[in-house]
Amino acid sequence: MYFARFTASLHFQTIFLHAIMTLQSFFMMRGDPQAMNILESKLNIPELPPVLNRDSLFAQLDRSLGRSLICITGGSGYGKTTLLASYVRTKELPTLWYQLTSEDNESGPFLQYVLAGLQKVAAHAEIATQPTNDRPDAMLDDLLKALASWASPLAIVLDDYHFIDSCDEIKDIIMKLIRFSSPHVTIMISSRVRPSLPLLKLKVQNRLLEISMDQLAFSREEVGAYFTTVCGMSLMEHELDLLLQKTSGWAVLLPLIHEVIREKSYEERKQLWRGISPPEEVFEYVGGEVIRSLPNATQEFLLKASLLQELDPEVLLHYIESANTGPIIGTLLKDHLFVYKTPAGTYQFYPIVRAYLYERLLKQYGKKAVCDLHAQVAQVYEKKNQYFHAFSHYISGRCFALAAQLLRKMTELYTPERFLLLLNGSIDTLCPTFPTVTFNLFFCRCIPIPILRTFIGPLEDSITALSQGSLSAPLTYLQNRLGLILFYSGEMEKAKRHFRDSLDGSEKLHDQDLVSLNYSCLAQCCRFTGDFAHGLKYARLALTNSEEYGAFNNLTHTFWVMAELFLEQQEFDKAERLLEEMVRFSEEYEDVGARVYPLISIGKLYRLQGNYEHARAWMMQGLEQAQKSSLDTDLGWALMELGLTHLAEADYPEAEACMQKAAAHFRNYGHFQQITADHLAEITALRRKAERPAEPFLPGAGVIASDALTVHVLGSFQMKLGDKPISLQRKASLRLFQYLLIHYGKKVPQDLLLEELFTDGDYQSKKNRFFVSLSTLRKALEPNSQSGRESRYILQAKDSYYLNMEEIDLDLARFSQLITQHGATGEERLQKLQQAAALYHGDLLAEFPYESFIEPARERLKHSYLQVLLELAEHHWKQMQFTAGIDYFERMLACDPYAEQIHYRYISLLLHAGFVKNARSAARKLEKNLGEDWSLAAKAKVEAIFREHSG
Repeated sequence: MYFARFTASLHFQTIFLHAIMTLQSFFMMRGDPQAMNILESKLNIPELPPVLNRDSLFAQLDRSLGRSLICITGGSGYGKTTLLASYVRTKELPTLWYQLTSEDNESGPFLQYVLAGLQKVAAHAEIATQPTNDRPDAMLDDLLKALASWASPLAIVLDDYHFIDSCDEIKDIIMKLIRFSSPHVTIMISSRVRPSLPLLKLKVQNRLLEISMDQLAFSREEVGAYFTTVCGMSLMEHELDLLLQKTSGWAVLLPLIHEVIREKSYEERKQLWRGISPPEEVFEYVGGEVIRSLPNATQEFLLKASLLQELDPEVLLHYIESANTGPIIGTLLKDHLFVYKTPAGTYQFYPIVRAYLYERLLKQYGKKAVCDLHAQVAQVYEKKNQYFHAFSHYISGRCFALAAQLLRKMTELYTPERFLLLLNGSIDTLCPTFPTVTFNLFFCRCIPIPILRTFIGPLEDSITALSQGSLSAPLTYLQNRLGLILFYSGEMEKAKRHFRDSLDGSEKLHDQDLVSLNYSCLAQCCRFTGDFAHGLKYARLALTNSEEYGAFNNLTHTFWVMAELFLEQQEFDKAERLLEEMVRFSEEYEDVGARVYPLISIGKLYRLQGNYEHARAWMMQGLEQAQKSSLDTDLGWALMELGLTHLAEADYPEAEACMQKAAAHFRNYGHFQQITADHLAEITALRRKAERPAEPFLPGAGVIASDALTVHVLGSFQMKLGDKPISLQRKASLRLFQYLLIHYGKKVPQDLLLEELFTDGDYQSKKNRFFVSLSTLRKALEPNSQSGRESRYILQAKDSYYLNMEEIDLDLARFSQLITQHGATGEERLQKLQQAAALYHGDLLAEFPYESFIEPARERLKHSYLQVLLELAEHHWKQMQFTAGIDYFERMLACDPYAEQIHYRYISLLLHAGFVKNARSAARKLEKNLGEDWSLAAKAKVEAIFREHSG
């Protein structure tokens, strides 16, 4: 074993004494009092503070002591010197330690120090004469003679080798030492750059071990072990995750961060982790030595380059226009100065270095100037067709309108998986100072909802996988993002569940920005489901949390939601104060959406107060802002509220025009689509009433009294009594009501209800459960009713029961009326079909897929809906309105991906119109959808369609 204490044999003693005598003779014969002074400190193994023994790296070194050369390469502060010093001390390995500087970059001084160090290792020899620096060839000969016969383990450590890597004479000396030294001698090099030695040849000969910066970086387990064993601190799991994220395993940071947190309690550390930035001591270690010594042009280059995640030379040359840019880049990359090479072959700043430089950039240039630089970089990337990076820099530069425009372009070019990269957090590294929570809202508002929906499945899978481990920040952000997608999809209850999960996790992780956002999102969901009391409760919690912890990144969103809730409850003074604050904030914030919504809400305030002229003026300002970004959500909301203002003025044509435009923007947004459909129905009914005052009331026409019952069964099941949502807690009562809804307009015998809904028990037991369920249902719908026989909504005729459709607004009834209007032709029929399509937000009672009595009606309605879409698609195709036609076909296929005949018709029409690429895409989608059912017959049919149109 190399580390057993050596028991000299007679043979070894002879060799050892011969080596000592040779060295003594050399030093004595060439002794010169005027020779170059030897600094003893350069030959001392560094004294270390308490350090963590790197067991895995120690094991590698143990296995490699028989090799000639060990190279440890990494940036400053990654623990190269500490690793070697702790290793040779722990293993009690005889060591010639040579701390190199730039003054050692000549062969003479280099050989003098190596010989002096070797004399020091020869512990029993007392040599008083200092070595000289003349005749390097003679010094080298004597050195090689000594090392060639060295018979015990010896490490020659050349620390900070990068200082001498440019000297060819020294490189020749090292290669001779490697070639002629005893197998017991191992040269260990620590360097910031990979030595320019023939390393490949040595590696092939199995004479080389290389330890890279990635291996030097502390792992999560080592970070934990350092704080536990060295610092005597036990950190929480999420604290270790955050430390690793902040430091990237950079060893020099760990003791400095320990100094910051060592006397702080866990409660005190909560706030520290949230905003921890590089300690100044780090850059006294690195920056003081290097950055301030650099030329001004290089320092300015480093600051500006900190905007970039990847140091792309081509981008830098276009972005930083300077004659010195090329040489500076070359020096950075060659010397690994503050940068490292990724496994993908790109160069990046160490994350915490980049954060420090970026912070200095902001202080030196100011926020506005830095935003302008981001915009400049974005333009460079956009010209290079690197849209992902361009989008990130537009966001960082607060160029939200340009970001939104580019985003729409990206939807045509990138796959959904590419967008998922953004959702999974790469924005954190691309835009280090842009709040992720703010980005979440903007991103989900901008991405078309059909693309967002494609993320639901993968996000659910990721959340499930992450939930198997310990609580982490990525998990909470994924939960919030999924909640936002579900919110925009109209699935409010599912969205609330994910917001609550994210809230629970973010509270435990003390991510106060995300806590505030989740409260605000929950308030928004409650607002749209009519639960205003809980909505205000959540909004106040969001505001309180923001003020308590300084988490103001989403304050405008919280203010807006709270203002809208106050407007819903007619508390105009409170709403007005919040909206005034919002307008002030929005002037400082470049996101167009931050300006659209307060302007529209102020208009809504004036409308509710009866000042329609002011209402229209404010809303037109909001609409103008929305048109700048052309986002469906912004435009749809602005047009809907403007339409309601026209409606309040009884200007039905303008109200209808605005609402139809809003419906077009909301056509894929389930809940918002339902809102606009309801408003359109109301406008239509009021217009007809104005035109024909004597026209009798049509059930479900949309004129809803304050205490009328509104029920939605197409898609998500919802009930409202006036403006108040109601729920049925008793399952049997819910099933009874659903059965009556499906069979609206019909009298259903009691015995049939017993047979279909109450299958267990004897007849009397079934009857008892039926009457209990019926009574519970009536009380839920009419809490003030004294007698079931006097029920307003559920009527009885002998032993049959039915719904009073004169008092119930049922979307199913309206849908059926619209598609069965007799005598309607041309434009009138087209409008009715469009209204019917807008009403269909999903399959009948989609949340109850396993109820057998629902399934037949569900399939009939689905078939009717597909026929409506097909007729609309064919109409638009005939009018050469291909975009609208394609949209209707895509909605059909989204509803029924396995409808082969619709696929065939779609492909045929696409080919006929010359959209060959789209047709091929549709054919591939058919093959993918059918999966194992993709038969030879289906393939032949598709090929025949293509042949027919190719001729």
